[in-house]
Amino acid sequence: MLNMPSFYDAHFCLLIFAQGQWKESYTEKISKNTRDLFYQYTGHSNCDVCNTCPICRALVEMFDPMNPDEYVIVCDLCKALYKMMEQIKGKNDGMILFSHSFPLEIQSVTSLTKLLLQSDKIKKIYILEVVTEKKAQVPEIIKKIKKIRLKNSEFIKLLDSNEFKDKVLYEISKDSYF
Repeated sequence: MLNMPSFYDAHFCLLIFAQGQWKESYTEKISKNTRDLFYQYTGHSNCDVCNTCPICRALVEMFDPMNPDEYVIVCDLCKALYKMMEQIKGKNDGMILFSHSFPLEIQSVTSLTKLLLQSDKIKKIYILEVVTEKKAQVPEIIKKIKKIRLKNSEFIKLLDSNEFKDKVLYEISKDSYF
């Protein structure tokens, strides 16, 4: 019998907050584009194994924690992080996407942020990276998460100066909203 982990030690979480209401076609489009870009940014899009093995691909791709693909495991930490993100999102349109991987380069986070926030249909985004040890308990991990609100230009400066930290939930809004 396999002993499955209660959670993975790496999570990248993204909450895309809608400006107004989204049509279903836009939701599908932004989901596909975001997932494709993230996969490309992880550096695995050129790997023959990752592109042909659905299990390998599931370990690095972004996924909807409420509608995971066949090979995606929604771990205990995913469930707790999803609950936190869902509370933030409330009844607003938007989407929550997770990955058990993180883009290899911080420039990828910069590019993803800029691309998402240039859309007039996206109000703001939340980004969270959680890296932890397997023996840590989910409630203590959630307690350690701090929240910081920044405008886009401040977040880009933070990324450029290599000050991005894990266990910090970054709320990133368009500069014009400040």
